[in-house]
Amino acid sequence: MTEPDKKSGAQAHEKTRIAVLGYGTDARDRAVRLRQAGIDVSVSMRPGGLSWVRANADKFAPARADEAVASAQVVVLLVPDEEQPSVYWRSIAPHISPGTLLVVERGHALHVGAIDPRRDVDIVLVTAAPSGDRVGCRVAVYHDATGKALERAIAYARAAFEEAATSLGTTTVTEEFEADLVARETRAGGHDALIAELDQILVRGTHEPDEAKLGYYERLRTAVSARRPADSTPSSGSPGSSRGGPLSSSNVNDPSSGTTKVVAAAASASDLAARYWTHMRGVA
Repeated sequence: MTEPDKKSGAQAHEKTRIAVLGYGTDARDRAVRLRQAGIDVSVSMRPGGLSWVRANADKFAPARADEAVASAQVVVLLVPDEEQPSVYWRSIAPHISPGTLLVVERGHALHVGAIDPRRDVDIVLVTAAPSGDRVGCRVAVYHDATGKALERAIAYARAAFEEAATSLGTTTVTEEFEADLVARETRAGGHDALIAELDQILVRGTHEPDEAKLGYYERLRTAVSARRPADSTPSSGSPGSSRGGPLSSSNVNDPSSGTTKVVAAAASASDLAARYWTHMRGVA
């Protein structure tokens, strides 16, 4: 990248505001790294807790979730899976602007239908968590409202994840969900044991059950019950299966058609990222 390109990329970073919802270990890492990249970052979490204390110690000024979302061009949802639906419906859906990029690192709530996102925003999954035989940073496009969701996901990945500098490929929300369930079944002691574990969560509930949280667990249990146990899951080469791959031939999930379409990358990941941040100049 030429020196003028680097300068314009930095200026584009400065024009972009990213709202990070949640401040656990991963969320803190993303927020700090994004800020170090010169991006305007706002963070939001429950006031008064340890996460709130850590955010203040890191020189952030925590904002209300709805306010952070309303002023952001990129919203990163980094709360636990079971909390995502309530945070989405209460703080994101009513306030997010059309064309905003919504980023998740785990797509369970999306996959099981606990979140039915608006169709006027880009929705992507970006993760670097080891999952089965998948390592390195991976991106998946769940919904492309602007026609730029893939390159926006790549740009975010390169700014937020150290791993993206050396390993960046594609995946799908379904693939990441299935791989995580296989690992979760193993930890639980098998398919039936995982279902029993989810039954206990649903029976136990809380004194003041969160309807959205219980709805997530009900949908997750249904999804687990409907799938094959880990030891009988079809291999990656079986009919109907789909795998992510390198960005030279990027697999983009298209939930509207229920299929995976292959999009030939017209430029390298670095070029796509540079194009996006250049596009964001003047957007604030």
